[in-house]
Amino acid sequence: MWLCIRFPRLLLDQPLAADERQSGPQALLAQHHIEEVNREAFAAGVRVGQSLASARTLCPALQCRAANPERMTERLNQLALWAYRFTPEVSIAQPDSLLLELSGSLKLFDGFEKIFKRLRWGFRKRRIPACYGLAHTPLAASLLSFDDTAPETLLTPDGQLNQRAVTTLLNNQPCHRLPCDLRQKEQLLTLGLNTLGEVHQLPRTALSRRLGKDFSLMLEKLYGQQPDPRPYYQPPDKFFSERQFNGELNRSEELRFPAAGLLNELGHYLQLKQWVCRELHWQFYYCDGQHSELHMPVSHTHFDRRALLALVLLQLEKFELSGPVDSLALRCNHFDAVQQHSNDLFPHSSPFDHERHTRYVAVLDKLRARLGTAALQQPALHSAHLPEQAAIHPPPTSKTTGQTTADRSTETRRPLWLLEKPLRLQEKNGQPCWQGTLEILQGPERLDNQWWRQRHARDYYIARTCKHSLCWIFRDCLHQHWYLHGWFG
Repeated sequence: MWLCIRFPRLLLDQPLAADERQSGPQALLAQHHIEEVNREAFAAGVRVGQSLASARTLCPALQCRAANPERMTERLNQLALWAYRFTPEVSIAQPDSLLLELSGSLKLFDGFEKIFKRLRWGFRKRRIPACYGLAHTPLAASLLSFDDTAPETLLTPDGQLNQRAVTTLLNNQPCHRLPCDLRQKEQLLTLGLNTLGEVHQLPRTALSRRLGKDFSLMLEKLYGQQPDPRPYYQPPDKFFSERQFNGELNRSEELRFPAAGLLNELGHYLQLKQWVCRELHWQFYYCDGQHSELHMPVSHTHFDRRALLALVLLQLEKFELSGPVDSLALRCNHFDAVQQHSNDLFPHSSPFDHERHTRYVAVLDKLRARLGTAALQQPALHSAHLPEQAAIHPPPTSKTTGQTTADRSTETRRPLWLLEKPLRLQEKNGQPCWQGTLEILQGPERLDNQWWRQRHARDYYIARTCKHSLCWIFRDCLHQHWYLHGWFG
């Protein structure tokens, strides 16, 4: 069961570049003739096939430009990505169509009618005009997309494709709709063949002799007598989607619903790829042709549209728009694979708490959105023997495994709070003093390092002050002095 979705006026109703964001009657040109018109040009009397001079006579304000095949392919790829959620067998049919093989998806979506309803609703929501054709072969579906027959009328009572009704409809199609060259169409008219049914009744040998073997093969593919394999679309490794508005949006709060729609599309894309994104790159296009960008790093372990939308709105509170916005785009280039994990039989004995880590990255994203990345630091261990060199403070990331500096410091009995520079202590009867004599509880721990450069030899102790607070002190074995280096919480 093949469904063809054809998009007339796709380049006119859905421009991609900022310099093409124009209104009014528009048309695409091919060899000084009108190839495609938008709604306003059609209302002014401009029709496909007219010469440029005739079209300008009917509509002096007509804006004409040549078709851009690369832009059209990019637009079809975006639509194919959206349609990929309904079936993995999506094929792009140039120049303006998608072909979907839906047989394997009927049970999943509970019948063709529900799939078709969701497809049609999705294109209407995006204000993309579409024509549909349903048939048993991809070529027949493409041909029937030019007909006004509703696809639901070609189904049997049990929801299957009525192939006899499709064949009858095909036989009534005019020959000029066949995907063959102009010479072959003229030969068919010369022979007095006006419909496909009349052509289909002729012997294949006679058709091959007059019109060529390729024409006979095309006819057999059309009626399903020969296989017609199509290359299937594969989702790209980068995500891009765009939303345009009929009017202009002047406040960042008004971008809530288009941003939610783009995040919803991103969620379907990540589900297909089994990925999580590591950044959101927003692009705001203004009515005067300018644009601005907003970069958002994210650390979530799984996609949560509601949480991401809250982060976006938090960022937009302090983001200043340069003018009225008429288009919003979302681009994602950096991803990580979804980390699969199973629940433990004894969760309290697990060394890593997944729920705790999920809450940690959620708070991390909120702080980053509110304060900025430069305002956040996270203690981490560095490969160095001296304590003042063993702790660094890089920006926090989602790669944290749950065992921070605090966890490891507990194992090595070292404090989190180190003084910026060790403070020399006074001595009384050979004992170190800090607001009184310090009581040594544990030690020593010898650190002897950098003998090849500048030797440091220290004996570290855990001591208690007269106010019962715990501190970390050491004795410099080279200079025979006591120093205070840190405090325990």
